[in-house]
Amino acid sequence: MATIANVNRRGLAGSGIAEIHAKSFLDLIDGLIAELNGRKTFVSTEIVADGTEQEITHGLGAVPTKVAVLGVTHVPDTGYGAGSGKPYTITEGTHTSTKLKFTATTGVKFKVMAMLIPA
Repeated sequence: MATIANVNRRGLAGSGIAEIHAKSFLDLIDGLIAELNGRKTFVSTEIVADGTEQEITHGLGAVPTKVAVLGVTHVPDTGYGAGSGKPYTITEGTHTSTKLKFTATTGVKFKVMAMLIPA
């Protein structure tokens, strides 16, 4: 845990206001660390969509608190030509304690992230 003594060793604190700001900042950081310590996170490998609902094993041990698509790395040519707008969809299904569920346009490549944050 960071303390005001650690700040003093780094030469950030001195008299009055600097010490108060450093302590407030460290209290904020300690609070965030405490909140995140119980968090579990999963990031998938690249998924290549086949147009049907796909199940991705996440290993979090419970239904994730937050789920997000991290990025689309490839969108196939869907007949619009010359690289123009290639519409695609990625739709979340009902996630379970073992699987994330997504349906995406065939050929789309993407990654997903899931987090379990204890209440």
